[in-house]
Amino acid sequence: MQIDGVSVPASSFSPIGDTQFSGASVQVSTGSHQLSGTIPFGADSYGFAQFDAYGYGSGISLSSPPDATLFVEPKTTALATGSQRCTTALVTSNFGDPVGAIGVSFNVSGANTASGFVRTDNFGEAIFCYSGANAGSDAITANIATLADTASATWTAGAANVAPSVDASPAQTIILPKGAILRGVVADDQSPVGGIQTVNWQQTSGPAPAVFTNASSAETNVNFTVPGVYVLQLTASDSVLSSSSSTTITVLPHPANQAPVVNAGPNVTLDFVKNASGQIHLVGSATDDGIPASAKLITQWSVVSGPKPVLFTNPTGLETDATFTSSGATDTYVLRLTADDSELKATSDVTVTLIPSNTPPQVNIASAVSSITLPTNSVSFTPIVTDDGLPAGVPLTFQWSVTFGASPVVFSAPTSKNTTATFSAAGTYTLQLAVSDSEFTTTRGVTITVNPANNPPIVSMPSVATITFPATLAVNASASDDGNPAGSTLSFQWSQQSGPGSVTFSAPTALSTTITFPQAGTYQLGLSANDTQLTTTAGLTVNVNAANQAPVVFPGPDQTLALPSTTVTLTGTVTDDGLPAGVAVTSLWS
Repeated sequence: MQIDGVSVPASSFSPIGDTQFSGASVQVSTGSHQLSGTIPFGADSYGFAQFDAYGYGSGISLSSPPDATLFVEPKTTALATGSQRCTTALVTSNFGDPVGAIGVSFNVSGANTASGFVRTDNFGEAIFCYSGANAGSDAITANIATLADTASATWTAGAANVAPSVDASPAQTIILPKGAILRGVVADDQSPVGGIQTVNWQQTSGPAPAVFTNASSAETNVNFTVPGVYVLQLTASDSVLSSSSSTTITVLPHPANQAPVVNAGPNVTLDFVKNASGQIHLVGSATDDGIPASAKLITQWSVVSGPKPVLFTNPTGLETDATFTSSGATDTYVLRLTADDSELKATSDVTVTLIPSNTPPQVNIASAVSSITLPTNSVSFTPIVTDDGLPAGVPLTFQWSVTFGASPVVFSAPTSKNTTATFSAAGTYTLQLAVSDSEFTTTRGVTITVNPANNPPIVSMPSVATITFPATLAVNASASDDGNPAGSTLSFQWSQQSGPGSVTFSAPTALSTTITFPQAGTYQLGLSANDTQLTTTAGLTVNVNAANQAPVVFPGPDQTLALPSTTVTLTGTVTDDGLPAGVAVTSLWS
């Protein structure tokens, strides 16, 4: 790669993204510069100052001009040896427009040999001249990559003067107000020596005068004011002989202005997961009928709708980069490409859908239950799960598991969001829910304490007691418990179920108490122990006997004994209250 014949160092080039191309930035001075290379290349020119900047496409150099035609003229010439043969290669696009800056290789073989490389000018012409020293025939070939055309020259020693060869260029059809480009070709044998060659364009027919930019040049422009068919003639003279050639220009009337045809390109989806830069490349197109003739088609990108501003790198170009900022949600933008020919406008819209970067699911198990007590052995969970819906079309997956616990846990729906966990034994368990969107997985845990089943308290004390009124009864009871519910303490309560009177407890809410009875009789008493869930009541039967009374003795009535009788029969009676119980009454006469 060379600029003005000076090679650009290979080290100046660096790869362009993931393409197969490389680029270099080279500072150049003000003025014209020639770029050349051995492989296809493209160039852009840009500059900047403190408050302004500009950029222009400088062109591309391809291995072959796309859709181009190569034509060589004149096809044949007869020349005297020692004179010069000039061959013109004309390069035009498939629209018939001249293509400039195309390198054409010329090769001459035959009686004479020569070669050269010439670039086409603004008229699409490359002119190659060489002198024929030898008599005979030459084959002249022009090449542009795969394009080629040929011409021939016949050289004669001491040949007489031949009139110039003139070609007035092919016929053309144009539309007002566009003018025509005349590409006349003149070749001469350079005889007579010292003769002055002149060329001249003139109009031979037409509805109105044609205006030549330079009638004395074989290549010139011509303009018309009235539609119609014009015949233009090119005459060349070597001061002795002259010849002419004519071409026909058909001038069509100026059509009505039509609005530009614009296309903003296909709709675009921007996935921030794959393209974190948020930048896309827009390629629009706009064509116009060229009316008004003096107007330039102006294009402009703009934002029709969207939640945030959009940055265009080249808002007035058909191609531009557009940079978006994600809002964290799926957004839709409508961008518009407008084409304006100064009279009429046309627009085309493109829709850009922004898919934000994927974020992990949000999970909140939020269980209202942190502990249970057997025989209750299950807890239901209804977690709150939110997600951004990305990747699109991929459903969330769920997985429940046990990360800590001594015994197995059964989940009613282990792969569903909502589930019920059933525990097989008491203990502390940590359960985990994993939620995945295929790219990110979020886990949340919950701890459940399973308390063992609560057993009622055990109360121990005598079931029967016997006392003698008016004595009191001291009772020392005991109670034990399994400690459930956790953190609870036992409470106690003495009560009376039956009896001939109301008893009095010295400590009615204590295990140990003294009971006072109002009278003798049988009393049914109870002591209850409560662990806040279960209550156990133990019963106590107290027999209160009356106080022991002395036996009642009656020796019988008084008697009178008359002597000589000396024996008396005494019949006494003894009654007792039976107390002490089980003790027999003994009687003794004295």
